[in-house]
Amino acid sequence: MIIHYIDVGQGDATLIKCGDKAMLIDAGENDKGSQVWSYLKSQNVTKLDYVIGTHPDSDHIGGLDNIINDFMVYATSLEMDLIRRVGII
Repeated sequence: MIIHYIDVGQGDATLIKCGDKAMLIDAGENDKGSQVWSYLKSQNVTKLDYVIGTHPDSDHIGGLDNIINDFMVYATSLEMDLIRRVGII
């Protein structure tokens, strides 16, 4: 297991890889989504088995829209009403 703490300034973003599985926990502010996206690509992540938004503060889930829209995601802990409220879909 390898844990990556991605520097997104104020906020959190953590990538956990174990074998061919990958999990992303949070993705920083909205303007950090492309930075997290680039980091995932640099680590050869092509799919995310799990995406977790720990709570609905923008410095935790703001950048998740870039990730959810551009990566194959198999499971997420975000509730649909939360996703709609923050405008991810």
